[in-house]
Amino acid sequence: TLSSITADIYNRSIAVSYDGATKAIVADKKMFISLDDGAFNPVLTPIVEHILSSVSSEDNNVIYGIDANWQFTKSSDGGASWSTPYSLSTGCSKLPRVRASKANNNYVYAFAEETGVGTCTGVGVSTDALSTMTLASVAGNWATEIVFPMNPSDETNAAIIGAETIIETNDSFSSVSSYTTTTSISTSNHGFDGFISPLDNSLMYYVSAGSMIEVDSVSQDKFNITSSLTMSDPAAIEGFSDGSVYVISRTGQLDYSTNAAGSFVALTSDPGLTTCSARLLKAAAGDPSNVIVTGCNNGSRVAYTKDGGSTWVEINLTNYTYSASCVIRDMAIKDNTGNYELYIACKDRNTLVLKMG
Repeated sequence: TLSSITADIYNRSIAVSYDGATKAIVADKKMFISLDDGAFNPVLTPIVEHILSSVSSEDNNVIYGIDANWQFTKSSDGGASWSTPYSLSTGCSKLPRVRASKANNNYVYAFAEETGVGTCTGVGVSTDALSTMTLASVAGNWATEIVFPMNPSDETNAAIIGAETIIETNDSFSSVSSYTTTTSISTSNHGFDGFISPLDNSLMYYVSAGSMIEVDSVSQDKFNITSSLTMSDPAAIEGFSDGSVYVISRTGQLDYSTNAAGSFVALTSDPGLTTCSARLLKAAAGDPSNVIVTGCNNGSRVAYTKDGGSTWVEINLTNYTYSASCVIRDMAIKDNTGNYELYIACKDRNTLVLKMG
């Protein structure tokens, strides 16, 4: 026993900050941190036997996951217990992602991050929180990396964006429309995820290779609108139903829009986070203006702020025994009555839970 740590220990390590004020201990696959040489608080715990390819939650309580074999897992009580309500056999060798709708967390979509192999062009659709699911056949030929934007105010409105091919639906892929844009702009190395404007659903936005892209379904073309930002190197974007939009740079600067990407202002200065060419970006459903998390897609660093970007806590998962081999695939936020937790899906490794102390 060390201070408040009582876990059985079979593998442990300790790290101390340069000034000696912060101490981190890994014990029994759990991470504990003390900021004042006093009690050690648990901040990182693995979810036993949950090796997930992707996680998603848009109400910060019901959490969805999917593994490499397209088996879904779900927690209806904020991660306290889990079930495996559905398995979708696709014959697809590509890693899937799962996405819940901001408009209705019962609407859940699953898709392969890379398409073009077997039935990878199918999209899994559930409208009842995974009680049932159908595999919608979505014909088309698009890039090896796709963007899957969703409308934060309409759970039935989603799209698939490739380099030129655009596929849209207004009825959860029961039917689709498609077109080829005049301008080809890659979706490779993109920040997750894009979004469809809640003010005008003919407009979609995503980030790719350090640029912000607008897709206009009326003109059926793509436009590079990076110049509308105060930054020059966007790495991820997230939009909400009220028209608020957050864009984060490769090093953590936040830009903010109140009119669904019509214009932007700098929300924060650049905090100098470790550079990531493509980021994941999530804001808490209950407090999106303050609680924001980001992680390096296919990297090892996560960071969070609880004051709208004024201060950040950045964590390198490779510094700790249990999380050292985590390659970040996805993230979801859980709100435990104001005590936020971050679920991190690691490629081929157990999913982690980071307590945002």
